[in-house]
Amino acid sequence: MVVLRVRVFVTFALLIGVLAPATTASAATTYEVEIGRFLEGAPAESMRFLPGSIDVHRGDTLHFSSFGFHTATLLPVGDGPVEWFDTMAEPGTSDPYAIFQPDPDDGSYKFSVQALLPSSFTCGAPAQPACTFDGSSLIDSGTPEEAALDFSTTVTAPRGSSFYVVCVIHGPKMRMEVNVVARSEPASDPADLAAANDAAIQQDTDSARPRREVQRPPHLAQGAGRLEGLGRLGRRREQQRRAVRDVPAQAGAREGRHGAVALRLAELRAAQRDLPGRRREGDRAGQLLPLVRSRR
Repeated sequence: MVVLRVRVFVTFALLIGVLAPATTASAATTYEVEIGRFLEGAPAESMRFLPGSIDVHRGDTLHFSSFGFHTATLLPVGDGPVEWFDTMAEPGTSDPYAIFQPDPDDGSYKFSVQALLPSSFTCGAPAQPACTFDGSSLIDSGTPEEAALDFSTTVTAPRGSSFYVVCVIHGPKMRMEVNVVARSEPASDPADLAAANDAAIQQDTDSARPRREVQRPPHLAQGAGRLEGLGRLGRRREQQRRAVRDVPAQAGAREGRHGAVALRLAELRAAQRDLPGRRREGDRAGQLLPLVRSRR
């Protein structure tokens, strides 16, 4: 009788194990997202989010980094990039995220504090916990005070939803789509994303190189490669110095972030000069800039 009871108990336990729904506990993934990249072999910047599209699970984290002048702005679920810019970030209007807004004091334009500052000062930065994005409201990295952007946010938006990440400074063409998939579905493989990023960068490099290639005389060609890196750095610093001279001294004090913001606004002014007519009449599809922007 004792043996029979033990056998029945073991059989019942095994049956429960077979019929019980399978559960899989997988660790959350942190995905690296690069915003823009200065190209090797061509004096230009790839104006992309890398990757441009990604599938994630709830609880995964997006870590954004950039050495350019960009933002990581997560739009609420359901907001399309073009429509959002048209209603919330139209340059030259009083939209809250418009980079340039009318200045009633002198009749000219001023830089938008809301567009340049982060949505929260308590999360997202390297020494802080990641921000939490549930899809209901916007989260913005702002422009970094230091040279590089370093911002993290954990995705808790509903499964089956999608949202966009944009750069407030460069418009709806510079964007990334994030799809929140069910736990039973595979999320993006970081290795596959890295391969896609490399292919996109190679495409941008190939398209940028013919624009700036110059045939050097044979006696100048030798050694040019060794100077290329120094030349790029020098051009970038000279551009910043020229831009600083063009920004009114009171800009930094008025926007409240002093020298760091003054330098960043100077870079933005320089970028604006590089892209005249970035919002032309009839350009409602958001054709603000090419994927590759030459550096001068």
